[in-house]
Amino acid sequence: MPRATHPLVTARRVAFLAAVPLLALPWISPSSTADLSSRYTDHLRHAYAVQVFLAKGFELNRVPFAEAAAGVTSRHPGLYWPQVPYAYPPGALLLFLPVSLASEAWVDAPLTHARLLVTFTTALALLAWFALLKLLRVGEGSAPEQVISALFAVFGFLALLRAGLEGFYDSAWVALGIAAILALEREAFAAALALCAAAAAVHLRAAALAPVAVMAFVGLLRTRGRRAWLHPAVLLAALVAALDVWVFFPLARLAPELRGGLPALASKPAALVACAALSVGAAALCVWRRRPLAAASVAVVLLLALGDSRAWWHASLALIPLFLFASARRATQPVRRADVWVALGLLVWAVQLQRFAWGGRVWDLPQAVGRVLTGGSIPPVQ
Repeated sequence: MPRATHPLVTARRVAFLAAVPLLALPWISPSSTADLSSRYTDHLRHAYAVQVFLAKGFELNRVPFAEAAAGVTSRHPGLYWPQVPYAYPPGALLLFLPVSLASEAWVDAPLTHARLLVTFTTALALLAWFALLKLLRVGEGSAPEQVISALFAVFGFLALLRAGLEGFYDSAWVALGIAAILALEREAFAAALALCAAAAAVHLRAAALAPVAVMAFVGLLRTRGRRAWLHPAVLLAALVAALDVWVFFPLARLAPELRGGLPALASKPAALVACAALSVGAAALCVWRRRPLAAASVAVVLLLALGDSRAWWHASLALIPLFLFASARRATQPVRRADVWVALGLLVWAVQLQRFAWGGRVWDLPQAVGRVLTGGSIPPVQ
């Protein structure tokens, strides 16, 4: 007799399948680059960077993109941001390797190439959202738990799917981060640390997972003692951290160019004070509700935002404290109505930090999808 499927598992699958039609949007978008807004090219650059790396190796990360790409032939050259080195760790190239090779071998039309890439980044976003539904256990628990799950599920959907449909692959490191949080819940400390390392190998913004990695390492020390220092997960994390430092610090002198001339949060006193005050308040609320890991993550995200470029998709950083708050609630005290108010406070913090540090609005996704479906005009860049 077949096993019955748990209703919550069914609910997650239904939610996931209901979102799958979004994969069709790149194929009906009027954009020449297949994104929703007809202005983003990161997906094209990553695919071309794979070809450059295969020809030139790590020169891609050390010299301007145009210099590294000199002499590299490709069916789909994506020489965007030619004046700066490739600012991503090697895992990004590994992530795009299969689709880049497939398109290079079998796809001639540039638009088809772009559509395949945006379909790929959208699929990553859907997978990340499905992982989030599993973390949140949507529909499970008391009424306050269900409210918190619903709030964070909708917020995560808007953030992740907009990034994916615009051709950004941030959902990949977020998905690995969610898997790390789930592993930490199970006290699978080695797996949690390895997943944090994998996320950092894919994207520098995975630095937001530092509190999760620290807790996983502490757990290893507690269970394995001094042997933990030589555990493969620890060695992997150390190697990836060194690679990330190697990629990141030479780019510091190019920060103004990478920001496109827009000021960083640290150079805007009023916005900085507002974000600092909101972050202190959000962290204090997390501490009050006995969520120290979420509080630590709020502080890490604020530090990362200080010098970051003004790009709305970078706000994926602000998702991590929300996920940690939702996860930690199952391991400490029963969820009360006060936790719902704290969850709302965290959402306010995330929305305002995005506004001041990175620009954009998380609820821009419905407008962007509506423009594609109705053939509407694209508004100016914010």
